[in-house]
Amino acid sequence: MTPLQIGVGMAIALPVTGLSYRFIETPIRAGRLGSVRKLVTASGAHVMASVSVVALLGVATYSLASADPHCVGDVRCSLVHEDGSDPTDSTGPTDSTDPTSTDTTGTGTTGTGTGVTTATATPTTVSAKEYVAIGESVMEGAFVYLEGSGVRTFAKEGRGPEGAKNAVKKYRDQGYIGAGTQIIIQVGHNAPMTQPAIDAIMKEVPEGAGTVWFMSIHGDAAWIEDNNTLIKAIPQTYPAVKIIDWDAAAGGTALCSDGMHLTCNGETAKVYYTNVILAALDLPTIT
Repeated sequence: MTPLQIGVGMAIALPVTGLSYRFIETPIRAGRLGSVRKLVTASGAHVMASVSVVALLGVATYSLASADPHCVGDVRCSLVHEDGSDPTDSTGPTDSTDPTSTDTTGTGTTGTGTGVTTATATPTTVSAKEYVAIGESVMEGAFVYLEGSGVRTFAKEGRGPEGAKNAVKKYRDQGYIGAGTQIIIQVGHNAPMTQPAIDAIMKEVPEGAGTVWFMSIHGDAAWIEDNNTLIKAIPQTYPAVKIIDWDAAAGGTALCSDGMHLTCNGETAKVYYTNVILAALDLPTIT
């Protein structure tokens, strides 16, 4: 039994137990059984109404808590994937590797640097996209504008380097990332990064993919500066990688008080962020 089911059961049982104790057990123990009959006769409707309300509240609470989540709003619902998943969750079930898939490893060179490319037996379910963006909550703020501009976006709050690596692998295996796909990655706002973490991300980029773009980060966290130093140095190890310098561009718009997020001042910062990416990709910007 789940904690939710236990809580709902208690919410129903406690009031009913209280009514039983007050109107039945206590009078019987005091020898007032006749009073109980009079009370039930005189106030039966009130007692039944109370029990009914408690029961209805219990059923409603359980129904709401156990119902499947659905998209909210016309724009978000219109962007629900054909497979039924909500793209605003952006990563499908989880960032973790699907334990049901069978991986085989071979040697080779990725489309952007040296490394081992991991092949998978999972069948391709979608066609490769021209542009795929993978990021965290900052990128999530501009999700609708990026998607509307032709950039398939998988952004998730709290994502770190390990999550970014798993996302590249997942969407490569599912077919979103393939031959010629340009990949935009923004990670590093949530925790310090390391060169091995960057290497792990690059290892999952399939051979034949297009340009990989890493975005610098911007904010007040203590690790931002060191992470940016690492991010901006990626082309030294992987010459095909290009940098979108969001850190330098972020001063051109009003962000949230944490200096990171886009969602505190209407749509302006979201559009601005989207246009920084679109301009780097040489795509039409939006107004």
